Amino acid sequence: LTKLDDAECEKVKKAISENLAEILALEPESIREKLDKTSRYYVEIKKKVSEKDANRVREFISANKDLKLGNYIGIDEATTRYYSENIASTVLGFVGDDNQGLSGLELTYEEELTGVSGRVVAAKNANGADMPFSYEKVVDAQPGNSLVLTIDSYVQYVAEKHLETAIVNNKVAERGACLIMNVKTGAVLAMATKGDFDCNSPFTLSADDQKLVDELEGEERSKKLAELRNRQWRNKVVSDAYEPGSVFKVITAAIGIEEGVANLNTSCNCPGYIVIAGQRYSCHKKIGHGTQNLTQATMNSCNPFFISLGQSIGAKTFSKYFKAFGLTEKTGIDLAGEASSQ
Repeated sequence: LTKLDDAECEKVKKAISENLAEILALEPESIREKLDKTSRYYVEIKKKVSEKDANRVREFISANKDLKLGNYIGIDEATTRYYSENIASTVLGFVGDDNQGLSGLELTYEEELTGVSGRVVAAKNANGADMPFSYEKVVDAQPGNSLVLTIDSYVQYVAEKHLETAIVNNKVAERGACLIMNVKTGAVLAMATKGDFDCNSPFTLSADDQKLVDELEGEERSKKLAELRNRQWRNKVVSDAYEPGSVFKVITAAIGIEEGVANLNTSCNCPGYIVIAGQRYSCHKKIGHGTQNLTQATMNSCNPFFISLGQSIGAKTFSKYFKAFGLTEKTGIDLAGEASSQ
């Protein structure tokens, strides 16, 4: 554009800013502002343009040959990561505008998944137009590696479907999580978090969250938007601490048997509650389970029985086994942001 006189330059800039704004759904002023940046040889108008819109740009260039728009407008082809199934989004994560991994496995295995970009080396003159002689060298791209997960897509689908239903039915406020593993190998067959997001549109909020954002303005709106986006990207299974509750009774039983404090026939009476240091703890069966042995107490998930067993084991021994079972350490799962034990 710098080679044109002022009137011709203005004509070209006006045509480009007005027409590209209409085609690409942008504001003419934002395009014009970029065109006026004479300190830069190359400005990017829009990324991830659909093929339909790219063809409309080509038609616009072709229909205005008198302005020689081909000297000023270029269309670069690029690849885009597309997720064919909208499942396991917090596990898979997503990529940015340049296909770089930003969360989940996309981030963890960025180096392995990313190949080497191809490129075209061509001769251009100072105006960015092709030279009168032909010179072009194509360097082929090298694809990255594939990644095969232990996730079973059907198990994952079922887990997400029922988790979503459970969240609605139980009016869960802080999202829900589900983990399904192969108990013999530890392989993760499903890891679900709801609500989550669409990997193909990770910055789009749910209708309810968007409503919360729309009620705000200015810095407060920006802060809430960032907060809700990070929340929907967060893998609750991995990044949030979890109190195991009754699941931990298996550990307590194992400690009791290993230490000789209890055996399968050790009995204890459950009246429906137990009082420790002046604090009353209830059993889920309000009328109590009566007298039961360790096997029956495990089957019944009886709180008073296992509180009594924990008292017999003692805090020092209990803590020793807590550490021995590896519960003070991270699992080392290949996902970023794993929470630490408390």
